[in-house]
Amino acid sequence: MANPLLGQGLSSSPYSQFGFGEVNQEGSFINRSFAKGGTAYASAIGGNLNNAATLAYINQTCGDFSLDNRVNFYSNSLDKSFQNNVSFYNLSLAFPVSKRMGWSLGMLPYSSKGYKLSYYQSIQNIGLANFRYQGYGNVNRVYIGSGFKLISRKSDSLSIALGTHFNYLFGSNIQRGTVEFNPSYLYLSTNYNSFNYYTGFYFDPSLYIHKKTKKRLYSVGLSYQISNNVNVVNNYYAESYFLTNSQAQSVKDIFLEKTDSNVQKLPAAIKVGIYTEDDRGNGFALDYQSVNFSDSKNTLSSNPYTTISAAWQHDARKRNKNGFFNNTIYRLGLFYSQTNLFINNTAISNKGFTLSFSMPTPGKFAYNKINFGFTFGEQGTEKSNLITHKYIMANVGILFGDIWFKKSKID
Repeated sequence: MANPLLGQGLSSSPYSQFGFGEVNQEGSFINRSFAKGGTAYASAIGGNLNNAATLAYINQTCGDFSLDNRVNFYSNSLDKSFQNNVSFYNLSLAFPVSKRMGWSLGMLPYSSKGYKLSYYQSIQNIGLANFRYQGYGNVNRVYIGSGFKLISRKSDSLSIALGTHFNYLFGSNIQRGTVEFNPSYLYLSTNYNSFNYYTGFYFDPSLYIHKKTKKRLYSVGLSYQISNNVNVVNNYYAESYFLTNSQAQSVKDIFLEKTDSNVQKLPAAIKVGIYTEDDRGNGFALDYQSVNFSDSKNTLSSNPYTTISAAWQHDARKRNKNGFFNNTIYRLGLFYSQTNLFINNTAISNKGFTLSFSMPTPGKFAYNKINFGFTFGEQGTEKSNLITHKYIMANVGILFGDIWFKKSKID
């Protein structure tokens, strides 16, 4: 029987081998801590990548840098595997330009491809063959965002803002496939390589509506990612080889070597969220996201990728008390995604929960925050000869507040 899981490595998921790879839905630390949501949450410090309109409510300049550590566990009916990797996650700067407008710029991964699959299969009249598939790479996102308060009324505490991110995508993915026979003096083995280079841009206009009463805040957020074309340059290279006595590959013939280009459709996406918070700092967020793959090529299904998330927040700063724990923001969230993948007559889901803390730094750095976030998730299933991917993501970052950018005053 074929065993499709002898090795798994490099980046994220065995299900990242399709299309652009595994698309990053987490956004900024705020979005990740709201279980991929927070579309209707506006922070005075730090950007919300799910909704550019919230940049209008930033009141101080702040820089954000964070790293990820991801621990992956893979299993199927026959085998188990483990892999760990550390990677850069987010680098951004956000700042107000007036009481009504804020801007941001930054860079983070848009999607990642990271898988390494291997299995043996007996082929009639030939013998045992080793099938190996490997892919890795990232498509990165560089953005400039702006949010503007269209309406800001003090009479009824109503505020409406519009915004957008101007996003540029660039990066590359490499995919390799091998069919190897050992001993190979009777049958030649084959290597196939595909190198894909991506460039393109897109916009995600957004809306934020904010209403305050004496004891509660209500807000609604909406963001729409406009579908656009991404330019792709493809390099293909394939060769046949045999194994020497020392198990080294000796190339016999190069039977494919070409370059072409095409255009792939970046999927449209919509994000909708609501948020409410009382005067004691207890907040609740509910979000819905849908990515439309109906016009996209190179995916196994045209089904949308939908995510529902809910999160609770407690902002202890609302207590107006001194002390470390009284200046910390706590968040807990749940998410469930029905991905666009449908493999072996099986729908692939992704579910989990998040836990995060945003804590002050001591002394003269009290304006800064140290962010700790954790995501515990599970993707896929062992049924239908597929793979269960369980993962733990630990994210740590530091948010540099206005003390780093504040101009000194001279009397």
